Amino acid sequence: MADRPLEQVDFPYGLTREYEHIFSSFFENSGVSLAILDRELRVLDANPELLALVGRSSAEVRSSTFPALLHPYVAQRVEQRLIRLARRKDRVFRDQFHQLVSGIAAAPVTVVATALPENTEGRAAVLLLCLPHRGRRPGTDGGTGSGRLTDLDARILQGIAEGTTTAEMARKLYLSRQGVEYHIHRMLRKLKVKNRAELVSRSYVLGLLTPDAWPPKVPQQHRAP
Repeated sequence: MADRPLEQVDFPYGLTREYEHIFSSFFENSGVSLAILDRELRVLDANPELLALVGRSSAEVRSSTFPALLHPYVAQRVEQRLIRLARRKDRVFRDQFHQLVSGIAAAPVTVVATALPENTEGRAAVLLLCLPHRGRRPGTDGGTGSGRLTDLDARILQGIAEGTTTAEMARKLYLSRQGVEYHIHRMLRKLKVKNRAELVSRSYVLGLLTPDAWPPKVPQQHRAP
């Protein structure tokens, strides 16, 4: 498709000529998923890569808001940031997510979105790109530097996600309460979050906790040997 003149390119899945000048510059990178959103975050247009990423048909995507297509743990954060872009309070949003969509195998995806200038129709508000991750993810462990959690940190994280109190975790893990708090604060700093609720939410986004599982569990690939 990249070697065809723009005026000869077919736009499948409802991709209209209205936005071709935005999409055309990205055709050479077939791994990039793109969407155009309106001020209410409804999907105006999307390319085939975006449809494959979310596992939906063109009709399903175009009748939905973009956040509604995402994993519940991701949707709220993305929605808040996109609203700011649509209202032109921010110019750019960029973040990486491990489990972007429910029911689809986890794979790191970087979401980049930018506010679009006002156009004559006032419809298009946000250009959104989802970039597949091709490099090693930064370490998200409690200090191992390998992207994995120690067994102790994993058990503490699982306990927090399950609602276990500090005193209960200390008794089960044969630690002092101060020892449990030390490990918690270390994970807070490493994941750059402010409290336990944000720690759990961020852990789900990064794939450190298995989605849709109870009790919460850190998958084996994120545990240090």
